[in-house]
Amino acid sequence: MKPMLVLVLAGVALAGCSGVGSVHPIYTQDDTVALSGVIGTWTMQDKEDKLVISSGENGGFTLRFWDEHGILNNFDVHLTKIGGALFGDLYATNNTKDAPLSMPVHLFARVEVNDGKIKLYPPDAKWFDAQFEKRPNAAHHVKQYAKGEQGWIYLSDSTKQVRAFIKKCAKHPEAFAGDMVLTKVSDSQDLPAAPPTADAENKEGQAPGK
Repeated sequence: MKPMLVLVLAGVALAGCSGVGSVHPIYTQDDTVALSGVIGTWTMQDKEDKLVISSGENGGFTLRFWDEHGILNNFDVHLTKIGGALFGDLYATNNTKDAPLSMPVHLFARVEVNDGKIKLYPPDAKWFDAQFEKRPNAAHHVKQYAKGEQGWIYLSDSTKQVRAFIKKCAKHPEAFAGDMVLTKVSDSQDLPAAPPTADAENKEGQAPGK
């Protein structure tokens, strides 16, 4: 099983090699948004994979799911308003080999929550790359490209500055495109049993055999 919510927030499959992240959170404690309707068990469109969202600390949420290796992945999730639009900030709290989550980076996406569905619009890496080609000083950032191919862009400004930058970008529909949909299946916050491939003796967040 692939960690589907992560794929969406990252804007690419983790097996891919491009996306946009932020070194610092895109939220502050003063602008977090609490939506009780997001708590429960969700699935990605026609997938059987289950993702569980529970209440977290400081107005946030926790996201848990099993990956295809039987590893339990944990994330802190915060919702925040930027320029009137709702955004989600996702941060891995356990070890993972999947880039970019092996780095301390915040993934983010524009979010819509309606009638038991969550629509996610991740940042388009090509659009952001083109903007930085035109205006390199639009925001402090680092590009991590391999052999000249499209790679990851890490926004390195402060939270305040990153929020201001995202607000400007969000005015362009193409900046956050490619919506994906999560559908709520229940209000349960109980994590399903590990997939059959999981080693019952594995420690949380460790790869099998380690």
